[in-house]
Amino acid sequence: MKQAIATVKKTKEIQEKYNVFTKKSFGQNFIIEPGVVEKIANAAIQSRDELVFEIGPGIGALTQFLCEKSDQVVAFEIDERLPVVLENEIGFDHLQIVLMKRFVNSENLGKRLCSHQIFLTTLQRQFYLSCLRQMKRLKELQL
Repeated sequence: MKQAIATVKKTKEIQEKYNVFTKKSFGQNFIIEPGVVEKIANAAIQSRDELVFEIGPGIGALTQFLCEKSDQVVAFEIDERLPVVLENEIGFDHLQIVLMKRFVNSENLGKRLCSHQIFLTTLQRQFYLSCLRQMKRLKELQL
């Protein structure tokens, strides 16, 4: 693994490099304790073939550890500044980043989604495919 993102030094480095600082309107907090995110990933994922959804990955502190433990990670983010950070800093091919801003019509809903710093679940592949089909339908309706 590269240097852990969940440190004060690395978090500040990423914030300055990409000019991304926390937004109160999104309820953002960046985790700066690598031991905590490692414990969360270890507790949440039992095998590499589990599909993991992460809501609000931020700059990727937890995402980094999830990608180490699972071969299928989907991160849902509403802050349009952060997908490029995740792509550049995480560097795993099995990480899929979904920008959800276009699906969130209410700022209040966005606040509620982000107020849960970590929402992590594992699902069966069939349910995942069903979710992707639904997302595709939503996207087609909005075009």
